[in-house]
Amino acid sequence: MVRIFEPILHSVLIYIDDILLFSPKEESHKALLQQFHQICEQYGVMLSSKKSEIGVKEVNFLGMHFSYGKYVPQPHIVERLPEFPEKDMTVKEIQQFLEIINYVRNFIPNIAPHISQLSRLLRKNPPPWGPAQTEAVKTLKKIAPNPPPLKIPGEGKRILQTDASDHYWGAILIEDVQGQQFFCGFASGKFKDSELHYHTIFKETLAVKHGIQKLVSSLFTLFLCSNFNHPQV
Repeated sequence: MVRIFEPILHSVLIYIDDILLFSPKEESHKALLQQFHQICEQYGVMLSSKKSEIGVKEVNFLGMHFSYGKYVPQPHIVERLPEFPEKDMTVKEIQQFLEIINYVRNFIPNIAPHISQLSRLLRKNPPPWGPAQTEAVKTLKKIAPNPPPLKIPGEGKRILQTDASDHYWGAILIEDVQGQQFFCGFASGKFKDSELHYHTIFKETLAVKHGIQKLVSSLFTLFLCSNFNHPQV
């Protein structure tokens, strides 16, 4: 499915049989629709008129609400978070809780340390539940329901800001539009055990690598400026 729409992939989001077309202006959107219909006719793609919306400025797609160049998770995605206990979760409850959090993690900076406190309980021979896990659940319940909207990347300059600590890395994707900066995505994670003893320079470099890998869908084919938070890098 994705391959046949390659000529217009810069303006299309595809997930199985759900397709979203987006354009900055009405005229360019009309041209995009013509290209889209030509491809559908060429390859025999059947479209449902009942499920189609054309020319709208707001739309819900795959659990996200898109509006005027920005997007945010739909409220129902995180509505179950308050139902989870704040301590002594079962393995299944931890897995379900993290499934919800992972759906919105790209909207929240530096979320990895909180997630790590819970994911460590899913390992073989996990440690007992403690105050750190309870605090992580409370924090995630507080910050996950109302994340700030992210900007859909446009034609501005992309800036990837990264940082690394002893155990974690973080990345922020920013778009600079005529001097005004907008957040386009956040990523963070925990270093592997084998990476914990790396020199700071290598950890900072890994942060850039991981940031690019996590935010690649908003980076490809465009000039990218990377900001490191280390004087020797």
